[in-house]
Amino acid sequence: KSAISLYVTSTVEDVADLLEQLGPHKTGVGCIYLKNLANIHEPTLKKLIRHGLKEAARIDAAFERSAKG
Repeated sequence: KSAISLYVTSTVEDVADLLEQLGPHKTGVGCIYLKNLANIHEPTLKKLIRHGLKEAARIDAAFERSAKG
């Protein structure tokens, strides 16, 4: 059976508090594996996705600043 992979832009430890609320999952280096979305706490999943988008935007902005300098 395959799992859905959710890649995080920060470390798994940075979102440990959210992972506790998520539901059944496994983690790898920078990755969260979900076997069944029906068992996942959807509001927490949304928070994880928002966190990842904010982190990606922060990294992108830092890269843009360093490229200009």
